Amino acid sequence: MFRKQIYSMEGISVCMIGVNGDNGMRHDIKISIVITIYNVKNYLKKCIESIINQSYKNIEIILVDDGSQDESVSICDYYAALDNRIRVIHKKNGGAVSARKAGIAIATGEYILNIDGDDWIDGNRIEDLVVRGIACTWADMIYMHGYIEEYEGNERCGQEKFCNAVTEKTYYGDEIERQILPMNCGSDSTLFVCQVLFAMWSWAIKRELCQKTIQLLDDRILIGEDDMAIWMPLLLAESVTMIRQNGYHYLQRGTSISHTAIIQGDKHVESTNALYHKLKCYIKEHSVCLKETLYVFLCYIMKHSLLRHYELIIEKTGYLYPFPKVKKGNKIVVYGAGMMGQELMGCLLNSTDYNVVLWVDKTVQESYLPECMPSPIHAIKRVEYDYIVIAVLSADVSQEIKENLVNMGIPEEKIANIDPDVISEDKLPDEILREI
Repeated sequence: MFRKQIYSMEGISVCMIGVNGDNGMRHDIKISIVITIYNVKNYLKKCIESIINQSYKNIEIILVDDGSQDESVSICDYYAALDNRIRVIHKKNGGAVSARKAGIAIATGEYILNIDGDDWIDGNRIEDLVVRGIACTWADMIYMHGYIEEYEGNERCGQEKFCNAVTEKTYYGDEIERQILPMNCGSDSTLFVCQVLFAMWSWAIKRELCQKTIQLLDDRILIGEDDMAIWMPLLLAESVTMIRQNGYHYLQRGTSISHTAIIQGDKHVESTNALYHKLKCYIKEHSVCLKETLYVFLCYIMKHSLLRHYELIIEKTGYLYPFPKVKKGNKIVVYGAGMMGQELMGCLLNSTDYNVVLWVDKTVQESYLPECMPSPIHAIKRVEYDYIVIAVLSADVSQEIKENLVNMGIPEEKIANIDPDVISEDKLPDEILREI
């Protein structure tokens, strides 16, 4: 006999559905966990053991070895022999997209989760997902917002991160398109500080939806693949549940793929073009109101791709891309210490074409750049400059900053915002990247 219990946990309603008095826990919901692996021998055991020791036991674990050349291969086989819930795929190296495709294709659970092979999860993460998310709503997608940031060899381990833009609730129909997808259009705080919103490991997706959409991804996409892998099912989902859950430990390490994979030459251009064109076509097919989202994502592509070739872009364009009024030799103040501001400063510190006289931000905080720290805004009055460059992707936030600067007495002609005409559907992939 089934029974349903509803109670309050940390201010939200929690539904538990049990079978035959089994402590209120439902065990007939099978969860597939896909772990993509490439040369992570030092971290893989911790990752696998955190999963096999979950309090919720009805899981299948799919280890996808993407052509590892270290002991990751034998570690996978060792644990598969110990636990019959584990299945192993050994494949030729093809990148993150092809690895996820291979694992997701053979999944049999009702929901699929993805985990990176160098990360790990708390012992009750899957149980929490089932109890507070799946059993209550059976949503097509469930987002667990929050994670624990870990730094290899760094005292900052264990920092909890949450996305303040997320509200714990279930979204239906048009709400998904109007409220969830545009979250990455608001500001740096939603797109970059909370970029985990579009991390595969923060989502549980119904198997049929996940398998259908993951196969549409182009294997050539090497940067931004997580974004596409989440955007595509979101545009098809009828319901999305968001819960606060920070049981994922995300390891930041200098040798991880995300930190070392600076793709060279034609492959980088090919990857970026594939990502852009797939996104453009998919949004046009499934949505008519995500023009701003597309624009912001083009900016996102610029951050991750173009800045790697920034000096060449400046040479080709003759200006500080994407600020066409700012020419070589100009003295500039960079406004913004978010991800774009930090990336831009990182490039300009090594450039001889521009003279950065000051870096400012509304909130002065720690920068990942050891060479310098941002100053408060009022410091602008103490320096001479040709332009203030607003290094903020959000058009709304950038305009607000511009208005505040004008109110401070700064001439409008000395303020440079991102020019959307140079980051456009037509120009970004075909005219700029082609030159790289």
